[in-house]
Amino acid sequence: MWLQGHDLIAITEAWWDSSHDWNAVMDGYVLFRKDRPARRGGGVALYVREQLECIELLVGVDEERVKSLWVRIKGQANMGDTVVDVYYRPPDQEEEVDEAFYRQLEVASRSQALVLVEDFNHPDICWNDNTARHAQSRRFLQSIDDNFLTQVVEEPKRTGMLLDFVVTNKGLVGHVKAGGSLGCSDHEMVEFRILCGRSRADIKDNKKGFFKYISSKRKTRENVDPLLDEVGALVMEDTEKAELLNAAFASVFTAKARPQETQTLEVREKVWRKEDLPLVEEDQVREHLGKISNHKSMGPDWMHPQVLRELADVIAVPLSIIFERSWRTGEVPEDWRKASVTLVFKKGKKEDPGNYRPVSLTSIPGKVMEQLILAVISKHVEGKNIIRNS
Repeated sequence: MWLQGHDLIAITEAWWDSSHDWNAVMDGYVLFRKDRPARRGGGVALYVREQLECIELLVGVDEERVKSLWVRIKGQANMGDTVVDVYYRPPDQEEEVDEAFYRQLEVASRSQALVLVEDFNHPDICWNDNTARHAQSRRFLQSIDDNFLTQVVEEPKRTGMLLDFVVTNKGLVGHVKAGGSLGCSDHEMVEFRILCGRSRADIKDNKKGFFKYISSKRKTRENVDPLLDEVGALVMEDTEKAELLNAAFASVFTAKARPQETQTLEVREKVWRKEDLPLVEEDQVREHLGKISNHKSMGPDWMHPQVLRELADVIAVPLSIIFERSWRTGEVPEDWRKASVTLVFKKGKKEDPGNYRPVSLTSIPGKVMEQLILAVISKHVEGKNIIRNS
């Protein structure tokens, strides 16, 4: 394996303990390992070529219960970092430990480039149709789907049973092949190529990633300083500051809305019937869901844009029904009228509530409905020549 020149070498069921310290080292590689001294077998190891900058990660969730090895490898040139995990799951592992690993996976899956090299011991999984006989195996499949990961090893091993998995983000791993064995192991080796982490050069397509990077490099964090209320008293508590800012925003909105008198043009009265209203077609909703950017922030309903985009074919029908009902009744679902509000400091004194402006994050399904309404209004305005050239 050393002669092959692999950048990474992952080993499961290493059967190592402290007595192997002297012969586990391999020239040209940095070794990470997690042994299972209280039990034979089950240990894992990862060799990383020493030219690659790497560090072991502590995901901070159930570290003692789950012997999972997480390592972050720094991307070279303009490439992003890659997180690699090596994990061995004993066949008789309790469900509680499985759930502990899934919690770790949920934290680690926030990485844009994630590769899991695992011996999960789930031989009953049929990867062709993504089904399994046993409940723990089905729970594993659910966790993979929930974190938008995919299993890329297709060739059967160990008398047709697939035990060793490579699980990763879609499109990150290629050139997967199995064959040969390491020492006297009855497992076949799996070779694959990581197609590099996401490039940091695509800033034009992901401006949010750029500003997130800038924010991570700042030495200070923007928090709301103590504020002065209307009598000049200093407000320190977060709840009181939120109420003070809310009152300031409401007063500005009301003040701007009052002075202008509503003016209406004399038009011929027309009674609109329900059948005159445009229909909300399922295909329209599916198209809009497919165009949602994964980099958008969630609203107060905690519906992530990637979930909506991935499930566009499934939820297009129920959403079109909700949109249609809202359109015809003039009623908006309560969740769409809520917003998560964050603050942006403008200029001046930071203790003045009037020097902040709110940025509202609303429900993404509600935004899709707004786009459908905008399309209908724009079509009507253009078709009727309502706005004249000036």
